[in-house]
Amino acid sequence: MRSFVRLLLSVGVLAAACSFNGLDELKDNADAGASGGAASGGKGGDGGPQGTLPNGALCTTDDSCAAGHCSSGICCDTACSAPCMACVAAAKESGEVDGECGPSKAATDPRGDCPEEAPESCGKSGKCDGLGACQRHAAGTPCGPSSCSAGVKTLPKLCDGLGQCVATGTEPCTPATCNGSVCSSDCVDDTSCASGEYCNKLTGACVAKLGKGENCQAGAQCSTGFCVDGSCCESACSGGCQACSGELTAAASGTCAPVFVGTDPDNDCSDQGPASCGDDGKCDGAGACRKYGSTAICQAATCSGSTQTNAKTCDGNGQCVTNGATECAPYQCGGSTCATSCGSASNCVSGSFCTSGVCQGKKSNGAACGAGQECTSGFCADSVCCNTACAGACQACSAAAKGTGASGSCGNVIAGQDPHNNCTQQAASSCGTDGACNGSGGCRLWAGGTVCAPASCAIDPANNFTYLQTNADTCDGLGKCVDKGTLQCGLLTCGGTLCKTVCATTADCVLGDCISGGTCYFNPF
Repeated sequence: MRSFVRLLLSVGVLAAACSFNGLDELKDNADAGASGGAASGGKGGDGGPQGTLPNGALCTTDDSCAAGHCSSGICCDTACSAPCMACVAAAKESGEVDGECGPSKAATDPRGDCPEEAPESCGKSGKCDGLGACQRHAAGTPCGPSSCSAGVKTLPKLCDGLGQCVATGTEPCTPATCNGSVCSSDCVDDTSCASGEYCNKLTGACVAKLGKGENCQAGAQCSTGFCVDGSCCESACSGGCQACSGELTAAASGTCAPVFVGTDPDNDCSDQGPASCGDDGKCDGAGACRKYGSTAICQAATCSGSTQTNAKTCDGNGQCVTNGATECAPYQCGGSTCATSCGSASNCVSGSFCTSGVCQGKKSNGAACGAGQECTSGFCADSVCCNTACAGACQACSAAAKGTGASGSCGNVIAGQDPHNNCTQQAASSCGTDGACNGSGGCRLWAGGTVCAPASCAIDPANNFTYLQTNADTCDGLGKCVDKGTLQCGLLTCGGTLCKTVCATTADCVLGDCISGGTCYFNPF
């Protein structure tokens, strides 16, 4: 029992007592998120479409990410909001993919999810456990003081690693006696111990100094003479962005090496802001402070007319570089970036029109259209783009409406058609319009020879002994009804609306008899 307790006190207690600086909370990437939006058209940049940034891209809002989650400044596959979970690869326990939520690296606390509680509580250690939960103070962490009475020393209580403070038993001082809370035979400081040993003041025992990589509290405990980041280190490891803990670097504990890229456990790097393209507040994984990279905007995009001057971005070496320009056509600028939709033709460049929120190029004559704004000519007639307004009577612009020629050129409708119902059909008796076009851009008149007044035949009112044929009047083709005169029937009567030309019986004769050959013969003597 005594050897087990001493082992816990000499090794486990030291491991629990080590204090690591957690990963800083991932930096605010507001400007960098805007850069990602502008580059891909997302809502993260001015005027861009919503939700286009891929997982792993820098972001500022959930709706700028395609997956709908912006976690600690990076687009993530989930909300990743549970304690001790992270989405950036450098902050995770395993996996090298940015944008996939996973447990935070052990002995770190990227988001400050685990506020440290007093060691005496055996509660939270202030770090994550690498499994997606807050780490408890390690087994062997002292949680109650030692005491000594009547020659018997009560050993310190120790945490069990599960949040409980447990007793570790007693130890007789024999042949020594009590000296305060320890036995009189216990060591007081390192000078009380042999070379290669140090005094564990919690137990009062001289123990062998710790080897490289073992957990420590002070350099005097280490055979190397240096205790850095809670590990006996090969050197003072005092350079920026360096650590001696295997949980903070890719090297084994005890070896001084650069901390993981994107972390800064000792707050060596200040954030100089994206506009400077200087340090971004994290280490570069090579022992220096990292510069803002190409996702960081150092000068916002501007837009004038239909030309967008793209946002300037950092090059990773401290320089702010230009990224050329983008032509917005067929759209005009919409704020500081190109518009991606339209509400009217004013949102479109010259030669384009707005339809259903989309700018489209204007159409040439003959192309199908719905309104004049769609056509380069400005005219839409008969549902095709036309060279003129083509509003005259008996004129049309489509080949189908004209009855001849090509679509897109205004021309006269061929004779006999009236696609636009320009011509009213008047009665034939008027000799006016007959309801069709004349092929010359006007309404056609009733044709010459059209009967405008019918023929008739009756007793001549001027001579009751004869019949008179009134001939049918006809149109002259110029809008006039021409009188065709009358005809005396002689000795014959009428046959319908005309004079009979021969007789068949005496009844067909006004006077006389019907003789051979169909002739009426009258002898007054």
